[in-house]
Amino acid sequence: MTVICFFMPFIFICVSFVSWSDIIFTRVKFCCLGESMNKNKGFTLIELMITIAVLAIISTMAVPSFTQTIRKNQLIRDTRDFVDLLAETRSEAIFKQGERVLAVDNSVSTFYKKWVPNHVTKESGDASVTFNRLGQSKITTNGQCFVFKHNSDAALKAYVYVQKGGTVVYNKMATSCPT
Repeated sequence: MTVICFFMPFIFICVSFVSWSDIIFTRVKFCCLGESMNKNKGFTLIELMITIAVLAIISTMAVPSFTQTIRKNQLIRDTRDFVDLLAETRSEAIFKQGERVLAVDNSVSTFYKKWVPNHVTKESGDASVTFNRLGQSKITTNGQCFVFKHNSDAALKAYVYVQKGGTVVYNKMATSCPT
């Protein structure tokens, strides 16, 4: 019979076995200093393997909801970047007393800044947003709505509304553009 003991501060971990087949049914004993090694306490290798298997099954059930949370956060982060670039472009137009253009896609050739998302695509909205020297957006209607969807999940969408006066409205809980 072979006994292998590992010492950790205040704990001995001892495993005893006669052959490899005995390893499966051998109990791993945790004994404090001064305790007897003859007590039949501990876990067998099979008990530990079953526990690990149950934990693996439970963790695979949690992964889909975790993936959905990651995608929502990616959508929010990319949309937030767009809103921040809108604010920066508007501020620059006011500060420099001239027009500034924020390009939203590749069709715009002349621009001040260009928004390059990592995880979303523009589903609807103009190719660019232009702010004049007063910080107002140069659109003909009352406002302009941009709809962004996640590349991996088309059901995940974000709505950004740019008002004619230059104000940007973004609510991450919105399900449509404000009217």
